[in-house]
Amino acid sequence: MPSLRVLVVDDETMILNVLRQYFQQRSDQCDTAQSGKEALHLMEDRIYDLVLSDISMPGMDGLELIRRVKALQPQAVCLLMSGYGTRGDIIAALKIGAFDFLDKPLPDLASLTMIVDRAAESGRLGRERDALLDNLRHQNSKLEYSLL
Repeated sequence: MPSLRVLVVDDETMILNVLRQYFQQRSDQCDTAQSGKEALHLMEDRIYDLVLSDISMPGMDGLELIRRVKALQPQAVCLLMSGYGTRGDIIAALKIGAFDFLDKPLPDLASLTMIVDRAAESGRLGRERDALLDNLRHQNSKLEYSLL
């Protein structure tokens, strides 16, 4: 599987360090941010395949961050995590476009890898679908032009 461009957002330094090390061991490119504002700043210059964010952070919570991520980079696959998420949080996260919801403490590495791989595959399929649709639109335009 190709290397992912990952952004991890959490106000806990330990979580950032653990996840940065995990993604680096997978040979993924991993940036970290300690706030939603910092994450959005990074997104001005970089495109991410996967955004993994805590739901509860000071300033801007993970739900608002995911809303903004989806507006800026609709192809980014978003995962939210929380140490005390409620069913309402999970439903709200899925409604705004989060791919999945992880409980903290983070699951074992095999489970985390399965979730990340599923999210990466979903993103890849979405990009392929969009490329095929763009190609189809282009071919339809050429066909319409040739019929004139």
